[in-house]
Amino acid sequence: MYHVRRVNIGKTAQLDELAHACGDLYSKTIVFFWRTVRHKGIWLKCAQMEKIFTSEKLHAHTSDATVQAFFASLKSWRKRRKSDPNAHPPRRRRWYFRIEYKDSAITLENGDLRLSNGRGNDPLVLPWKWDEPKTVVIHWTGTEYEALATYRQDESECKPMGDEVAGIDLGEIHMAVSHDGENTHILNGRLLRSKRQYRNKLIATMSKKISRTKKGS
Repeated sequence: MYHVRRVNIGKTAQLDELAHACGDLYSKTIVFFWRTVRHKGIWLKCAQMEKIFTSEKLHAHTSDATVQAFFASLKSWRKRRKSDPNAHPPRRRRWYFRIEYKDSAITLENGDLRLSNGRGNDPLVLPWKWDEPKTVVIHWTGTEYEALATYRQDESECKPMGDEVAGIDLGEIHMAVSHDGENTHILNGRLLRSKRQYRNKLIATMSKKISRTKKGS
């Protein structure tokens, strides 16, 4: 059993640099994979791509997680196209991408969570008042970065309230999908995300106009 803790961590130049490094690695993975398919007719495997693509700015396992994210999307597309022939495979390049840290890169010291970015690079240090998590994923919410810390929980600590079990999967496009063995419920976050994007664009437009005005005008 696992549970996830969400922590807002703001926006810094280091986080932007790390997110851009992940986006660059993800984009290179996509380009090389589809170029190989197009010219050679070969569908490379995840393990092969992990050996080819790494980043000097990231921890080795963070680089692997970025490559694995593409293959997870590819697997999802293969499964979905069986019922939806119009489904599109992952081809979109990313300028920024989520930053994933596995337990090998996570250390808790004196109330600070140190996330390693590889030898020779400064670690990402976050003030942390909780226990050490198993994994940490950092992504952009539209206004700031958010850390998703995953903790492993013993089954003995989980106290079910009934006889049946329901599973919930959190996602980026679909906020949550629940399944109880018979019925499936999907909470779609596209409308909320589109309104947030519109708000951010409107604020940017108004701020641009305000910056051109003179004081007292």
